[in-house]
Amino acid sequence: MKTYLLPLFMVALATPAMAQDCTQCRKDDGSTALTLSAEARRTVQQDRVMATLNVEGTGKTVQAAQAQVNEKMQQARALYTKVQGLKVTTAGYNTWKSYPPEPAPRPDGTPRWSPAEREAKAFWQANQQLNIDGSNRDDLLNLVGALQQAGFGVNGLNFYLSRDASDALRDDLTTEALKNIRTRASSMAKALGMNKVRFVRIDTNGFNPQPVAFNTMVRSMAMKAEDASMPTPVAQGGESDVQVNVTAEVRLSE
Repeated sequence: MKTYLLPLFMVALATPAMAQDCTQCRKDDGSTALTLSAEARRTVQQDRVMATLNVEGTGKTVQAAQAQVNEKMQQARALYTKVQGLKVTTAGYNTWKSYPPEPAPRPDGTPRWSPAEREAKAFWQANQQLNIDGSNRDDLLNLVGALQQAGFGVNGLNFYLSRDASDALRDDLTTEALKNIRTRASSMAKALGMNKVRFVRIDTNGFNPQPVAFNTMVRSMAMKAEDASMPTPVAQGGESDVQVNVTAEVRLSE
């Protein structure tokens, strides 16, 4: 884990003699007003992974196509309910009618198929999406491999920083930035012959977790006719670069 502390200081000084002209000084109390800003940043490991899969069905009737999807989803439920700590959701159940490519027209320009022939060749397709979220990478990847073997395709496999981890990190970084501001304010107070530092206002200007560039490798091998096993996907999580910006108005006095 890497930690960076990048102080950015914007200082406004107001001596007692000019306090009445300082918009940051609400009264002439002999104090000196400062506005200080600091940025605290840390790079942390992403702690959760989301797999997005889909399954498709094809049949001469809408019921046949949907039955294939329903059967595969029931197989999936039997697999993912055995794994602890997962968040599973479904989405995008779609059904539509399709037609095979029609041959080129006859030399006289008339269609090769009559409307009745074209309709007789029609078929139905259906699909549904399955989202699986977890913190245990190995368990989730093993499950994805089993689902691939059952006929599911992988649309995405992404790592991210969870809300709980983000919230805890935000508090740590805010404390870190405030300590830096206090250290700088105390140093300036000493230089001015003062010894008291009082925080008047604190603003946090954002908490921005950004993914750091990394390689996520997902490997899906086609099954050979003589080999019914599906290799487990391979994926490696990355890091998120998280920063908090804090601005504080402080008063220095003797």
